[in-house]
Amino acid sequence: MQNLTLSLNENIVKLTLTVESEFRTASAKVDMNVANDTEVLDTQAFSEVVLGLIKELSIKANKKPVLNYLVEPADIMVRFVTVNKRTGDSDENILEDIKSKLDNHNLDDIYFAYQKIAPFVYQFVGIKKDKMEKILEVSNNLGLSLQSVIPWILLLPKLVGTSEPCIFIYNTNGNQVVALSELNGIYFSETFDTAKTPKELEKLVSDLSVYKRAAPITRIYTVSSESFSLDPNYTVIPLLPSGEEFKDIKDFEMHALLNKLMEEDPSLLVSQLNLLNLLPLPVEQKKNASLVLVGAGSVAALMIFLGLIYTNLIRDNSTNQPVVTPENSEVLSETVEATPSNEIVGEVEELKKEDLVIRIENGAGVPGVAAQTQEFVEGKGYKVAEIGNAEETGRDNTLLKIKPSKAAYKEMLLADLGDEFELVVEENLDENSEHDLLIVVGLN
Repeated sequence: MQNLTLSLNENIVKLTLTVESEFRTASAKVDMNVANDTEVLDTQAFSEVVLGLIKELSIKANKKPVLNYLVEPADIMVRFVTVNKRTGDSDENILEDIKSKLDNHNLDDIYFAYQKIAPFVYQFVGIKKDKMEKILEVSNNLGLSLQSVIPWILLLPKLVGTSEPCIFIYNTNGNQVVALSELNGIYFSETFDTAKTPKELEKLVSDLSVYKRAAPITRIYTVSSESFSLDPNYTVIPLLPSGEEFKDIKDFEMHALLNKLMEEDPSLLVSQLNLLNLLPLPVEQKKNASLVLVGAGSVAALMIFLGLIYTNLIRDNSTNQPVVTPENSEVLSETVEATPSNEIVGEVEELKKEDLVIRIENGAGVPGVAAQTQEFVEGKGYKVAEIGNAEETGRDNTLLKIKPSKAAYKEMLLADLGDEFELVVEENLDENSEHDLLIVVGLN
């Protein structure tokens, strides 16, 4: 398959073609009446420029490519949404937190979604409807199926592959893009006209970090920052390779990054990273009907289609949101059935939550998660004796390890905690332990 990747920044259109291992590039500067920085003003004129670049790339006529559109950080909204541990993570509570963080933006004007990435934390991503609609128009004008609309800033944590907090810095066209990352997500990004100093970076981290930490983030990943320098307290790591053998991707680094990740993980196209998935398209489709529709109809038909999307959005706002961790119910049911317990038979006693002695350990490797879990658990009526760090880190699910003599609490615990955590239960905590229940908190 031939993959075309298109981007627009500083009025410069960049287009790349990937055919097997070959990577071809083309670019052109467009007039101010056609585009303003990253915003397309005249979709027809812009499409004509892109068609000219397509001819330069010598695309095989018998193999029609698919189109991928890279969105700049200035054109999207990325935030971490945190839920109140006592009131829970209902859609209503999540939407209220989203609204409080969007400044003057109206949710009715945005295609958006949020996805759970850790206990009490959701990744929010949104794009203005008029921005998305212009991208769809361009695809329609080109007669190409639109495969993806990807914010390149969200690709960076995926490339690093760690949940540890870090900062991404990308120097481009004399500007500096700064993004703060944690839990494999992005919770802040901004483009600055001048470079940020180390102290300014520390202040950003202090102000915007989801979890309190004793020390600032010091791990920095850079892209296209050959002359970049920071305080010695920071560890600076080039994110992409450089050198003569990689000169072909210079100025097209994000295009190359997208192609690399799509090749390694095709599921990226059906994830939250692909903003096309924010559109409330029909559930039943044949041969990617949604993508064909975007690329095949007239502009008028496209506008009618988008009008229907908007109507559906207003009628059922919940259709925008991805279903989070659908495996949870299966994990719970398997856990309950699979582990036989040596229940102590005796008189039926009233179970009092405050009688259960609980220790919580941070197995996620995320600073502050044990304290947040303590607040949540105590909000359910339990008493937490102490918290600490687990020997293991990066755990996916959350372990409830309980004494056999306290196994009667299992159903109560599943009911109270199951909506917030992906739980696994073990009834083998040593009876001589100081605690009746050990909770090892994971990322889910």
